[in-house]
Amino acid sequence: NLDTLQGLADAGIPEIDYAVLYEKRIIREKGKLLKVLGRGKLSAKVSVTADAASASAKTAIEKAGGTLNIA
Repeated sequence: NLDTLQGLADAGIPEIDYAVLYEKRIIREKGKLLKVLGRGKLSAKVSVTADAASASAKTAIEKAGGTLNIA
């Protein structure tokens, strides 16, 4: 969710992918698909790599000046 991405950005992590989320224990199982959802607010410029994203999440990431890479 966007609020989780914002929390990571506030902690100084501008590039977010599966490995970062696993390392920070946000994702607890390997091998699952990663979909970014639009709950919360995002104001930080981040680069996100995920398997999928909701339309609202994609719009919010791009509006904040970030990028979304669908792998």
